[in-house]
Amino acid sequence: MAHRYAPQAPAGTARPGSAPRPAPTPSRPGAPPPPPADDFSVSLTPASGSAAQGKSVTSAVSTAVTSGSAVSVQLSVSGLPSGANATFNPASVTAGSSSTLTIGTGATTPAGSYSVTVTGTAGSTAHSTTYTLTVTGTGGGGTVTVNNPGTQYASRYYGPVIQISAGDSAGLPLTFTATGLPPGVSITPGGRISGTPTAGGAFQVAVTATDSGGGTGTTTFTYQVF
Repeated sequence: MAHRYAPQAPAGTARPGSAPRPAPTPSRPGAPPPPPADDFSVSLTPASGSAAQGKSVTSAVSTAVTSGSAVSVQLSVSGLPSGANATFNPASVTAGSSSTLTIGTGATTPAGSYSVTVTGTAGSTAHSTTYTLTVTGTGGGGTVTVNNPGTQYASRYYGPVIQISAGDSAGLPLTFTATGLPPGVSITPGGRISGTPTAGGAFQVAVTATDSGGGTGTTTFTYQVF
């Protein structure tokens, strides 16, 4: 007996007399990405300046929108030397706007170079930039630069001998003083630090050199006693 073979429908198609197969449902596109967070940048022009003791210096503080929308940015400053102050006009800006930073020094502000940090804050977001402030002496003195000896280490049984050096633009003789030395340690007018510490801890030492014309310079370092 001969066998009859029914033709087979190609894969993926309905056989004659059957209901058509539903077309595949296209996948749903993913949710759109969230909008970018509001963010900003802060910059200074110029990023450094010099002022004599008792004088002031200014810098333009610029902000810019880096993503999202413009936000209100509160400006602040830190790292000022003693006797100095800073103001912003205005103290708060909308990102994309500018402010003027004015740093005023006092008659007793030690001459030297200082890194001043300017920070813009909007909610939990903060960005900072650095302004290098140079304070020069007044009167007949020169500009005094005191060399930093770096962190010093000692114990209660031994203290290193440290010779502080400095330069004076006027070539005048210098006298050294220091604050913050640990008990048992002292400095000579010639800048020689010596002695055996009698207390442990990390001491923040400031050494000031003063020339015969009244010009001064200061450096700071850590004196660690174990």
